[in-house]
Amino acid sequence: MPEEEGRIGRVDREEIKGKTMEIDIYEKPTVTLAGENGSAFAIVGRVSRALVMAGASLETARQYQAEAMNGDYAHLLEVTAQYVNTE
Repeated sequence: MPEEEGRIGRVDREEIKGKTMEIDIYEKPTVTLAGENGSAFAIVGRVSRALVMAGASLETARQYQAEAMNGDYAHLLEVTAQYVNTE
């Protein structure tokens, strides 16, 4: 997923291999992880809600969920940092 400073996505449509795909453009939200429930499911839930509240599509939130849950806890945190700012 292309990333700019504080934003995800560079364009709202991109042609890849002859197919036009829509890419979300939204302000990258900030999610507090420190001092909160640190379970994987709690983090995925908070981040998914933050993405949708920031204007990302449900498809993007589902993509985040699938990517984040496809590995160990360290992988979840790495993927989370790609989609949101964390504190």
